[in-house]
Order: sequence, then C-alpha cells, then structure tokens
Amino acid sequence: QDVALSAISSTAVSAKQAFKPFYPTIMPILTQLLSITNEDDILLRCRATECLGLIAVAVGREMFQPVVKDLMQS
Repeated sequence: QDVALSAISSTAVSAKQAFKPFYPTIMPILTQLLSITNEDDILLRCRATECLGLIAVAVGREMFQPVVKDLMQS
C-alpha cells in the first residue's frame, strides 16, 4: 500500500494537469485512508496525507479547493 501511494504521488507530480481525469477516482480512496486510527497503520495515513498534498499541487487550486474543508476535518 505504501508503495502504491508513492507511485500515485510520483505519477501526479509527473503528469501535473494531465492527472485531473484520475482525481475523482483517487480522492475517495485517499480520504478514506485519512480515517485510519490503528497505530500499526499510522505511517500509511501519513503517506496518504503526503500523496494528497502532491496531488493538490499537480491538479491545481481550482480542482482541490472543494475538498479542503472536508479533509481538514478528517
């Protein structure tokens, strides 16, 4: 899972605006990972947070802005 999140992050950074079509598919998965409370999986949550940040930079403020409030409450 950790490697998959790294791959998604790298893809988003490389693809930049071309990552936008994949955004609606990836975001629900990443936001679900933010709800992890199990201590054994806390690093996975951290990786998901990092991935979200990199995707936000890749797709731009306009696309990411609508989910910011929900993410901050996670």
